[in-house]
Order: sequence, then C-alpha cells, then structure tokens
Amino acid sequence: MIRSLYNGAAAMNVLQRQHEMIANNLANVSTAGFRRAELLVRGSGGEANRIGSGPETGDVHFDFSPGKLIQSGRKLDIALNGDGFFVLQGEGGQDLYTKSGQFHRDAESGVLLNEHGLPVQGEGGTITIGKEVADDQILVSRDGGIFAGEQQIGRFEIAAFENNEQLIPVSQSVFRRGPGAIVREANAEARQGFREVSNVNVTSELIALIVGGRHYDAVQKATRTISESLEQSIRA
Repeated sequence: MIRSLYNGAAAMNVLQRQHEMIANNLANVSTAGFRRAELLVRGSGGEANRIGSGPETGDVHFDFSPGKLIQSGRKLDIALNGDGFFVLQGEGGQDLYTKSGQFHRDAESGVLLNEHGLPVQGEGGTITIGKEVADDQILVSRDGGIFAGEQQIGRFEIAAFENNEQLIPVSQSVFRRGPGAIVREANAEARQGFREVSNVNVTSELIALIVGGRHYDAVQKATRTISESLEQSIRA
C-alpha cells in the first residue's frame, strides 16, 4: 500500500511536468522558429517491490519537423526551407543555432542581429550591412547570398547536423551543439520575406492537455483513497 502511495505521487509529478511542457508549447505557438518539446517518461525499471518505483521523468525530446512558412514581405525576415539553421554568435564567441530568421540591423554599426540581439554569422564572419544600404535594396538569394542591389555583400552561414537530437536548448528558439554533434552540409533554401512559425499543433496540444488533466485527477483520487485506507488501518 505504501508503494502505491509512492507510485501515485511519482505519477502526479510526471503528469504535472508534462502539463507544464504542453502549456509552454501552447504559449510559444507564435514564437518564430520554436520547436515543440515533449517530456519522455521512464517506467519503474527496477525491482517490483522497491519503494518509489513509479514512473520518472526522462529526457526532453524536441520535434525538429518544419513549421509553416508565412509570408511577411519584410526584407529582413528570412526563412529556411529545408534542414538547416542560421548561425548566431553567443557569449564568448560560441556558435548558436536557430530556425528563426527575424533579423534587424544595429542602427549604428549595421551588424545584423536576431530578435534577441545576437549577431548573425555569415561565411566570412559577422554579417554587416552598412547604413548606406536601404532596406528595400537588400536582396537574399535562395542559396543565402546577400546583395545590396546587384553587389554581393555576404552570405548567410547555414549549418545542419547529422542528428538534431544532439542540440541543446539555450532559449525558446536557440540551440547550441551538444557533445558529439556532427555538422554536415545543409540542404536548405533561403526565402526572403518569409518567417517560419512554430511547429506546434494547437489542436494536438489541447487534446494532450485535457487528457493529461483527466489522468492527473484520476491518479489524485486513487492516491487519496489509498491514503485514507492506510490511515484507517493505522488507527485500527
């Protein structure tokens, strides 16, 4: 009976964590480049009579399937159609990776930045587009080349990986390389004037939220019943 209490508490903890992750997915439906997260659950995997052998939270799995491309018409909105990531410069010069291509220029330096102010990297280093180049003059080719009118001024660095599961989240839409992550040639096409939205399916997440809530209520009631029965046995 005591083991059942532990198992019930463990199950409620897992369901609570799943609820929080689903809620976070829904909160980021409009976040460009956001990748849906899912909490993996481990079974007891131990001795049948071991106290505390209920379900446990495991690793977080990220769904790297593409999100829908939405036309914005904005010159510095760039989407990648295919398997590839924009490269950003993080603190200490660390390379970071994102599917979000909502960029803007620093007003003084002309450095191209993402929505969180991180410099965007090109094949020759940080991308800079001088103030003398108006936004409507900026053109981006399908292979990531950046042009001011007819003059090429840079090219986006686009990275891809043998296994996206080896990327580690830094923020809602930015990742860093994990140990053993192998870079490969990207197979992605740049689309100017588009942005890639989150790959969260609202309907599926809402259904999962409702089902998870019902499971939580059922486990809570069962655990309460066991607790009351145990209390009566002790008093007897």
